Amino acid sequence: MAQTEKEQITMRHLLVPMVMMAVTLTILFVFQLTQIMHDRDSLHQTIAQQDPSIQEAQKINSQFGGLVMGTRRLAEEGNKGAASLVDQLKQIGVIPQDRPQPHAGPAAPVPAAVDSNGVPAGMVPMKP
Repeated sequence: MAQTEKEQITMRHLLVPMVMMAVTLTILFVFQLTQIMHDRDSLHQTIAQQDPSIQEAQKINSQFGGLVMGTRRLAEEGNKGAASLVDQLKQIGVIPQDRPQPHAGPAAPVPAAVDSNGVPAGMVPMKP
């Protein structure tokens, strides 16, 4: 069957939908870009508002760390009140629990599994 001129799809027929698609995508990309820029600005403002609080928290944390270290030194020197306080701080997790020291001796060698020919397990013996 031969197509008549009216039934043929020409570039003119495709031009309108293609232009509409391009305009729609451009509008979508511009909208997404403005949303991302707005979110970025909001994030920067939030970070800027949190900076003084974070600096204050770090200052308090370092002061508290100094107090804990001083209390720990007093406990090591024999102060019973300081020792009690250090124990309580360990119980609530402020000070990490003392860990036993690892054994300083040499590690024992792990014996390799060998078959009856003296070849390590999983290895194929070489043929001469």
